[in-house]
Amino acid sequence: MKRLKLFLAAAFCLVVMSSAIRAQVPILYYDFENNTTRTIFENAVEQAVNSGSGAITRAGGSTTVSSVAGAGTFNGGAAAGQAATGTTWDSSTTDPGATATNYYQFIVNIAGFSQLSITFDQQASGTGPARVGVLYSTDGSTFTASTTSLTGNAVFAASTFDLSSITAIDNQSSVTIRIYAFAGSAGDRTGRSAFASGGTFRIDNLTVLAKTAAASKTLLDYPAIGLSIKSGTVFNPTYTDFALNGSGITVSLAANLNLGGTLTLTSGDLDTGSNTLTMPATATSAGTTDVIGNVLRTGFVTGGSALSFGNPFNTIAITSGTAPANILVNLVKGSPADFANAVRRTYTITPSAGGFTGTLQVHYNDSELNGNTESSLVLWRNVSSVWASQGGTVTDDTVSDNNFVQLAGVTQFSRWTIAGPSAPTAVRLTQFNAASYADGVQLSWESGFEVNNLGYHLYREQNGQRTRVTPSVVAGSALTVGQGNRLTAGYSYSWFDPQGTPDTTYYLEAIDLNGSRQWTGPIYPYAGAGQMLSPKRQRATLLSELGSSLANKRAATNAAGWPAAMKAEARRESLRLNPQSLAVQQAIAGGKAVKIQVRHSGWYRLTQGELVAAGFDPATDARLLQLFVDGEEVPIGLSSNGARLNANDTLEFYGVGMDTPTTDTRTYWLINGSSAGKRVSAKRAKITPGDENWTQVSGPRSFVYTTERRDKLTYSPRLLNGDAENIFGAIIFTDPIDQALSIKNFDRESAAQPQLEVDLQGLTAQEHEVRVQLNGTDVGTLTFSGSEHPAAKFAISRALLREGDNTVSLASQNGDADISFVDSIRLSYAHAYTADNNALTFSLPSGQVVKVDGFTTPNVRVVDITNPASPLELTTTAGPSGTGYAVRVQAMEGDVRTLLAFTDDLADRPSSVTANKPSSWHASTNGADLVIITHQDFRQAIEPLANLRRSQGMNVAVVDVEDVYDEFSCGAHTPAALKDFLSGAASHWRRKPGYLLLVGDSSWDPRNYLDQGDNDFVPTKLIDTSFMETASDDWLVDFTGLGQPDMALGRLPGRTAAEVSLMVTKIMSYEQERELNVPLRGAILVADNGFESKSSQMQALLPAGVAVQTINRAQVGNDDVMRGQIVDALNQGPMIVNYYGHGSVRVWTGAGVLDSDLADKLTNANKPSVYVMMTCLNGYAHDAFIDSLSESLLKAPGGGAVAVWASSGFTASEPQFVMNSQFYRLLFGSQPLRLGEAVRGSKTATSDLDVRRTWMLLGDPAMRIR
Repeated sequence: MKRLKLFLAAAFCLVVMSSAIRAQVPILYYDFENNTTRTIFENAVEQAVNSGSGAITRAGGSTTVSSVAGAGTFNGGAAAGQAATGTTWDSSTTDPGATATNYYQFIVNIAGFSQLSITFDQQASGTGPARVGVLYSTDGSTFTASTTSLTGNAVFAASTFDLSSITAIDNQSSVTIRIYAFAGSAGDRTGRSAFASGGTFRIDNLTVLAKTAAASKTLLDYPAIGLSIKSGTVFNPTYTDFALNGSGITVSLAANLNLGGTLTLTSGDLDTGSNTLTMPATATSAGTTDVIGNVLRTGFVTGGSALSFGNPFNTIAITSGTAPANILVNLVKGSPADFANAVRRTYTITPSAGGFTGTLQVHYNDSELNGNTESSLVLWRNVSSVWASQGGTVTDDTVSDNNFVQLAGVTQFSRWTIAGPSAPTAVRLTQFNAASYADGVQLSWESGFEVNNLGYHLYREQNGQRTRVTPSVVAGSALTVGQGNRLTAGYSYSWFDPQGTPDTTYYLEAIDLNGSRQWTGPIYPYAGAGQMLSPKRQRATLLSELGSSLANKRAATNAAGWPAAMKAEARRESLRLNPQSLAVQQAIAGGKAVKIQVRHSGWYRLTQGELVAAGFDPATDARLLQLFVDGEEVPIGLSSNGARLNANDTLEFYGVGMDTPTTDTRTYWLINGSSAGKRVSAKRAKITPGDENWTQVSGPRSFVYTTERRDKLTYSPRLLNGDAENIFGAIIFTDPIDQALSIKNFDRESAAQPQLEVDLQGLTAQEHEVRVQLNGTDVGTLTFSGSEHPAAKFAISRALLREGDNTVSLASQNGDADISFVDSIRLSYAHAYTADNNALTFSLPSGQVVKVDGFTTPNVRVVDITNPASPLELTTTAGPSGTGYAVRVQAMEGDVRTLLAFTDDLADRPSSVTANKPSSWHASTNGADLVIITHQDFRQAIEPLANLRRSQGMNVAVVDVEDVYDEFSCGAHTPAALKDFLSGAASHWRRKPGYLLLVGDSSWDPRNYLDQGDNDFVPTKLIDTSFMETASDDWLVDFTGLGQPDMALGRLPGRTAAEVSLMVTKIMSYEQERELNVPLRGAILVADNGFESKSSQMQALLPAGVAVQTINRAQVGNDDVMRGQIVDALNQGPMIVNYYGHGSVRVWTGAGVLDSDLADKLTNANKPSVYVMMTCLNGYAHDAFIDSLSESLLKAPGGGAVAVWASSGFTASEPQFVMNSQFYRLLFGSQPLRLGEAVRGSKTATSDLDVRRTWMLLGDPAMRIR
């Protein structure tokens, strides 16, 4: 027999039992049924939120199963069920309380919950006990009684014991509960037979309930409880009050939940996942946090009160029309993927029927504003895949964060969000097709560049049944992966479905990093080739496959190791300059020098011949040779002490590589100084008695050594990490990924505690839980949120480690969307004083003596590199040891020493040795109107343009970017050097430049981790905008930090000299028209849906007499026709092309009315156009893999663009419009400006920093339009 009455604990000072108490939410449930046969008694727990609850036991008697009929009102006429039936109960007439010896007992884990009650159905036979009570204990031995109640007299009754006032049992991991029964008093037995030991007492549907959750938990499957209550009849119980009160917690549903009382969200969110929280008319909401996911409200009445959806400030009121039976509201705490600058909330509202008008009110937190101005917030609705402003009134609660936007007169419901008055202009899906073949259906889709897109799921629908086709998430464009793992070719995807048929329907679900999902479809297959087999069975990469494939890749420079005591500056350096060292460096850069570049730390050797090949004069006095790095002199070692370096002589030094986001290369400068240079000192160890037996020396056995794996495989522009890199290692997914770390010469007997350190980077906007294993054994878990960058250290048992490769396995535990990156993994262990392949970097305590063996030759050298700027070479003794050789080393006094031992043949070679080209661009005697910074590969290609500007009266300085590095960053590749140079020129040059042209491409992968080439020819600055990391050339000349360039600048983004020459040719052709006074060519104004008004307003700002062609998507009505019209118009060679609308890296609009492929085929050869693109990402010119639409137009061999003004980021449309209007006023005003001046001046019209910093001119800023 199954029935459940659940009650809410009332706030009494004493523990009471009352049938009037309303129910809380179950956290543990026993049903005493075998759920398969429903005829076999089981006493195991049926469901429990927390682990630790075992089977119910019986003390003082026996318990059997008894079939109980389900007739009457008790079980709703359902079939018979099973109950726990016991005999031999206490014959006491008074309450035995804690001394009771006849009871049922169970243990419940209440951790994370409070305000408990216990409820069960119970029945006694006529001779059975008349009273039942509950005892509780927190230690399992000392019990406290609560109260008692009468048992059901031959009928089932529901008993609830309210323990909500007993705080001692709240949040306890182990509470023991006893249910005891006894005969009772004569009054209790009124209407009953005399008590007998054979009398029975039954219990059923035993439930522990809680009112408040204070920790992140997953609740129970409540429909399954209802199914058990009704003995096989589908039934979803309705519970009443429930509260969340734990900072930062998330309580999740495992199934649907009906809640008919008050949901109090004081702190923490309730996450329904794919389930639904149903709230009838009686339900209310309180608190300040939210229900994430689905809330279904029933009981709407026209003209009635507003009903809430989770948070009390999320409400809908029906004001007129026929009220729907229900309304479903889904909340995602994240901006819509196609509206990235909205408040970080997306509401999808689905009524059961239309035909009504309502007032909508939606809640948000200040922390979710996402850069929006709160006072200007309005509601936006997605209409036919386009976001449209709906208006609304904002209420800002500055005290308790109960903010909301309200809108009356709403008649249509779909996806809603909150934002300022401007919509985003990024585009999402551009194509979704399906082709039917005899063996299945080939599906393909294309998207714009989406920094938030985690990936996709593909679904088929047949006979009304929708089934997921993709086994896991298809990897999307939020990730860019190198080394053979490029996710998409221009963001294209495909999948072959062998079960597809011509009448199959398909849907595509796009999944974002913030958890929001967007559906596209249905689409229907077209006939691919009749009965022929499909020509290809392509499918896109799955995230799970990507994670495992990347885990098996190891970049050439990803592995490193060092003694734990080694100073960081002895391993890798960052650039550190002061005014004195910079002055020294600039003097060196202005003279004769040999540039020696190194990429990692080590002992370096150069021959005299290598130096001579780099411009070294062998007649130089070797005693005056000086080596500098970062403006500071460091010592060198020469193989001879003579006045000259002879042909057989060598130069040696200890070099340290660089480690910055833009370079790993550090430059050392060898010059002929005016005084004796520093030399590496030699130190002889003390001779002590017994040294003749030095091979038997007893010293330390080992030292702590750290080995590290730091792969660079995956780029994510969505992470906002400031100046830190956004390129990480393997992707952590639900399937474990393995990372191998090699251990060499492990001293297993050492007492040193091994330690594993794991650094991760969160990607998706959710809670993360990553399990860490070492060689198959669990060592711990990392828990973190969103895009946090956690680091955890785990103590490791020595027994787990093994010589050679050790495997660290990482797997996410919080669902398919729990995705993060590996940043680095380090393993510290005891390393014996034994060389690894004839070399060893090791540490040694002050003054101690150690034998380092494992060498294959006695020619061993030892250098003390504790202070890398002043290394000391130790005089050592080497001799036979075992089958090889060993060396005796005595540490110097002072700190723990770091030493490098190696055989002489292992001295490193620099990565390059070249002659310096003297420069002095820092000098105030310089002057120019136009500065051209170019890579040396493009110096010849840019000269015609430089000469043209000179012929027009401009003073032009063509600067090799390497000279800038040499003078302002000691040779290090960094955009900071360009900014320092330009700032100095703007403030100190005798003729201060007003124009800057950068010649050469830039890249978000300046260190070429992803193996696409060294294409960061002239670097840009990667900045964090509100939505993504992207490029800002303006940063180079923003000397005040206000987001306003202090020079007019542009860039020719070529990767080859031929590309740069083509761009120069187009510029010169355009200039020739101006010199010949050719009449101004026409203009084309192109507008996407919803942008027609903004586009048309530009026409009034163009010069009189300029013919204007308008192409509006809404008016054309057919994207294929519009595409043809645009291409035809562009091939006529208009002067100006202006576009307003949605776009992405390579396209205009979701339909691709213009894309990079079309741009490449344009034929306006002698009439190149200036393109002004008021959309997102068309100027994303620093991608390591593909060209943006802007670049494609500039590189089009038969026509295209002479210049493009476009954005590298996501921005809103309104500030774009304001800026664009000002651009045309300045460009075609009474005193027309050069192109770069108009661009620079137009940015003063908007205060939107993202618009200012990301709109970049790809072209010559000194060019005139007329």
